[in-house]
Amino acid sequence: MIVSLRGHLLECHPLYAVVETHGTGYGVHIPLRVSQQLGTPGGEVFLYTRAVYREDSADLYGFLHPGERDFFDQLLRVSGIGPRTALTLLSKVDPDQLRASIAAADTTTLAKAPGIGKKTAERLVLELKDAVAGGTGTGLPPATAEAAAAGTPRGPAGEAVAALITLGYRAAEAQKAVDRALQQNGEGLSTEELVRASLR
Repeated sequence: MIVSLRGHLLECHPLYAVVETHGTGYGVHIPLRVSQQLGTPGGEVFLYTRAVYREDSADLYGFLHPGERDFFDQLLRVSGIGPRTALTLLSKVDPDQLRASIAAADTTTLAKAPGIGKKTAERLVLELKDAVAGGTGTGLPPATAEAAAAGTPRGPAGEAVAALITLGYRAAEAQKAVDRALQQNGEGLSTEELVRASLR
């Protein structure tokens, strides 16, 4: 299985690139944000890749970070999401915001993404929420458990703090970011809106 690719960039298009290594050109499907960061043809590039085999095709998908590739793998495990839909989703929605939406069970925002309807959004939350949060023995995702231990209040603010902790922020950093977002935007934001404002 091809898990990474280093070589010279021969072509770069939205959602597709060709990387030459040892005289062989590899066509790689990539998210839009990756194509915007690869640079101009001729330079050396490195991609973390995932090979997806079907009865009638064998395709490579490339990412700049292993975490993006792993998240792509998680998306493929959701019923109704194929590699092209997963790629489009990662192209249109920032991966951190996507994880935050899943962690916050925000199916309304997820359903607005290209190729994702209400039922698929619900499956995303149902099948990936624990994986995104990394479930613990307490039955709560680490973010929720840590926020609860820290005395974080319930409601959108508490859920936003929990989602940020899930994304890797420390509890104090998450709380500070949410407090700043509340000061700048007022108290009427939903959990997802608070997460997005905090990430900015």
